[in-house]
Amino acid sequence: MPIVESSYECSNLFKNGHVQTIFPWLFRSAPTDHIGKKNIIDTPDGEKLSSLIFRAESKKKLVIVTHGLEGNGEDKTILHLSQNLCDQNYNVVTWTMRTCDSDITHTKKFYTGSDYCDLQTVLNHYESEFEEIYLVGISLGGSITCNYLGREADRIHPKVKGGFLISTPLDLEESSKALESNLSKYIYQQFFVRTMKKKVLKKAKHLNFPIDLKAIKSARLISDFDEHIIVPMYGFENGKDYRRKASSLPYLLDITVPLYILNAQNDPFLDEKSYPREIADKSDTIFLETPLSGGHVGFIPKSVNDPYWFETRLVQFLEGQF
Repeated sequence: MPIVESSYECSNLFKNGHVQTIFPWLFRSAPTDHIGKKNIIDTPDGEKLSSLIFRAESKKKLVIVTHGLEGNGEDKTILHLSQNLCDQNYNVVTWTMRTCDSDITHTKKFYTGSDYCDLQTVLNHYESEFEEIYLVGISLGGSITCNYLGREADRIHPKVKGGFLISTPLDLEESSKALESNLSKYIYQQFFVRTMKKKVLKKAKHLNFPIDLKAIKSARLISDFDEHIIVPMYGFENGKDYRRKASSLPYLLDITVPLYILNAQNDPFLDEKSYPREIADKSDTIFLETPLSGGHVGFIPKSVNDPYWFETRLVQFLEGQF
């Protein structure tokens, strides 16, 4: 499919990628009137996943939203997105990955960029109520979503009709390097490392972990967690081996349903491989939009009264209007 020409515009104040990324996280208020109802889903291995369902009048379409690294299904960005979709008669389910919930988890397993088993569990839990299902992934959640659509291309649920990725790293190794370079290393790594360390140590008190807790306590980078948690738990050779094998980029051309990728060119989390222009040109199913600005899950509107650009673009994708 042709690369989509972006019409996204923002104020001059928000053209910097870091500003686009940080401003909504700090200053966008959470919606106080959303109608999401909590529901707990049991997984086959004994975990409990928290989900929210936003029910519209129509029972036709369901959108399942998967959050990013160290986020959860009740992040204010996701709540705004979900309520906006619900207001336009789309049913929405958001869910929280294991270890990302505030409650103590029941299994040793963590989430990764390629493990989509829990996404399948959520999908199977709700699918019987709706006619069509669309999968939305944000950041690392986009990697999980894309891996499901690509690796399971011949076996995806027949009700899944499309996917939409927002600020998604398609090559995890190169994106890891981007996050460990320049300002990104000092702005974002410290936040993620602090929250990940807290969750791992809390979980370790309740479960017998096959990990080096001393290494976790001294961790300084996200890649340290890959090395000392994901590698021993999932059997990878090392962190680089995990990130290479977990990347969704090699599976893009296998995807059989329409997939929209919205990645800003000034996203501090991404590198050039997350803008697969040549692949989009070859594919019959992939639509790629790469605005000059937008940051990482930013896309702040020019007018404060407008929805964020990814909210607008998602609705246009669902309605075939782009």
